Amino acid sequence: MVRPMTALFIFLTAILAAVYFNKRRWSLVLVALLAIHLMLSGSGIVTRTLLRNLQTAARIDPPEWRTRNVVVVLGFGTVKWTSPESVTSASFAYARLFEGLRLYKDCVKTAKVCRLLVSGGDPMRNGEAEADVMARELESAGVPKGDLIIENKSNNTFQNAKYSAPLLEGFDRIHLVTSGVHMRRAMTFFTHFIRDVTPAPADRMNSLLTILPVSPNLIYFDFAVHEYAGMLTYHVYNWMGWNPPPVSKVD
Repeated sequence: MVRPMTALFIFLTAILAAVYFNKRRWSLVLVALLAIHLMLSGSGIVTRTLLRNLQTAARIDPPEWRTRNVVVVLGFGTVKWTSPESVTSASFAYARLFEGLRLYKDCVKTAKVCRLLVSGGDPMRNGEAEADVMARELESAGVPKGDLIIENKSNNTFQNAKYSAPLLEGFDRIHLVTSGVHMRRAMTFFTHFIRDVTPAPADRMNSLLTILPVSPNLIYFDFAVHEYAGMLTYHVYNWMGWNPPPVSKVD
């Protein structure tokens, strides 16, 4: 997958190469393409459209509960502290944790079965799985240990869904909590393994419409491209037969 800043580096390298080899026409074409890329992604024009098509799920308020309920919270990285040494959730993860906690506390008010499933391994190699870190943080926020389900083997979103699916059997209401920009891909993967999942976005990204490119728009564009690339990869894997059969074809 080519990210915006990676694309910028590729453009600049290609331009320097064209100048070095005296390819004036190619250097002008590459400069024009670079300018178009920066203007469309950095000014928010394309970024806003990409984000809007990804963030179609609405915030759940109020939620509806059934007999056996579970709130699934996906990890978003960890941070290793050195003084004193510890591992905590990364900054973007806290919106997910807050939304998961909000839904769980609302569920508990109904006196029905309510569980929180946290999902995520240690792809950042900080020495502790995202799920274990999130579970500890949720416990400190008042969630009983017995209400937590931990899936700590997955290193990507598809594995989040794959490894969580067996742990979600028997629940009749499954709320999936992740970032709004990530929700479409996460729902695609989870419904590959589970029939009935309700999206519960934790946040929303809104690009800025500006005349000149600004860094937040480039970052948001980066997130959006990552999501579309992930979904494209999923469909290619399905077409090649590399993914397990979806649940609709298994039954």
